[in-house]
Amino acid sequence: GENGIGLIKRKKQGLGKQRLHHWRAALSFFFRRWFGALVFFSARCDTVFGKTFCLEISAVCVFLGGNCREHAERCALMERVMPAKDVFFKGIPMETNDVTIRLEKKEDYRTVENLVRESFWNVYRPGCTEHFVLMKLRDDPNFVPELDFVLEKEGRIIGQNVFVRTAIAADDGRMIPIMTMGPICIANDLKRQGYGKLLLDYSLEKAAEFGCKAVCFEGNIAFYGKSGFVLASGRGIRYHGLPEGMEADFFLCKELEAGYLNGITGEYATPQVYFVAEKYSDAFAAYDASFPAKEKLVLPGQLGQELANMHPEKDG
Repeated sequence: GENGIGLIKRKKQGLGKQRLHHWRAALSFFFRRWFGALVFFSARCDTVFGKTFCLEISAVCVFLGGNCREHAERCALMERVMPAKDVFFKGIPMETNDVTIRLEKKEDYRTVENLVRESFWNVYRPGCTEHFVLMKLRDDPNFVPELDFVLEKEGRIIGQNVFVRTAIAADDGRMIPIMTMGPICIANDLKRQGYGKLLLDYSLEKAAEFGCKAVCFEGNIAFYGKSGFVLASGRGIRYHGLPEGMEADFFLCKELEAGYLNGITGEYATPQVYFVAEKYSDAFAAYDASFPAKEKLVLPGQLGQELANMHPEKDG
């Protein structure tokens, strides 16, 4: 027969399983109550934010099991997004029923360059140069093809982002390897719907997996701050060539490995490949003329030419 100690162990194990069951049931009940609202929300919200939020709750519901899965499966995202979420962390292109993020292909080049041209046209200056910069970047030895992303929606490329190896010239004489990024953009008709942040966050996660420790670049802190970027000046990193007394509120950085920039002060210079349109002005003019004609306008808020040269190709 079973001794007293064995009986006590069995009772404790049974009690533990019973408690776990009660916890799972309670949590399942909680998420079931929430899921009705989430199904309503996701069915009526075309933004990536709404769909991503619903997806995360779906994952919890499925984990909890039980009747909660029946509610999870009511979500329009369930069948197609959940499998894609599993492969998101395996380096396979991220897919939802709404969008796909994948690596750029050679046959995408012209489409992506036109997307970039449309997105940046008359933003920083009359016309733009970012599409020419992107074309030249692909042949630069510091370009990272493994981090050359496009965002597709229903078969249409609506966004893109690229990364370039560079370094911080530290005050102690070291060169600290980092990356910069951009052009990064979203199609004009789909901006401010969450696609930019989705692409940005995915790109940064993949950059970290690839081994990038930190990113410095020029952008709007109001947008990029939501993804963890901070003013680089606050970390002791100066922007090369900035006029004395001018605020560097456009110069941002983000650690992808915690503590990587601790104790480092120094200077960052935008890679020269970003200035190819100025260096090869005739080639740029001929290249731009191969696209449909567009009117160049001087608009309020554009940067002066001197500042435009210090703010290359970022339009999240």
